[in-house]
Amino acid sequence: MPKLPGIRQRDAVRVFEKLGYRIARESGHIIMTNGKTRLVIPSAQIKQTFEFSA
Repeated sequence: MPKLPGIRQRDAVRVFEKLGYRIARESGHIIMTNGKTRLVIPSAQIKQTFEFSA
């Protein structure tokens, strides 16, 4: 199965706000709710890898 393309966190928030969700809490993730359903939108953290040469 091919991977789905990713979208930015703020684009996801914008779409769900248009669908009636509001931001309930923000930390590393954004939690949105419409009063009945809760959504968690994770933030993508870019991990840096370092190589150490001996």
